[in-house]
Amino acid sequence: MKRFCKRLLIVLAPLAVLGGFFGHHDYAFFWWHYLPFLGATIGALGALLLMVVIRWVASLAAKKEDFYD
Repeated sequence: MKRFCKRLLIVLAPLAVLGGFFGHHDYAFFWWHYLPFLGATIGALGALLLMVVIRWVASLAAKKEDFYD
């Protein structure tokens, strides 16, 4: 199942980027909404940043092996 999900992500991610180029944007509130696939890029970078922060906080909160001794 993990292998299938990884392959599915590899196939769908480039399709989402291409869809950003070919999709028609009828409305945009800010100027950056007109840029293709910018929302997906910011979302991916935000997710990666969140994973790094979570790993850092988990390393700070981790207890030593002999904590309960």
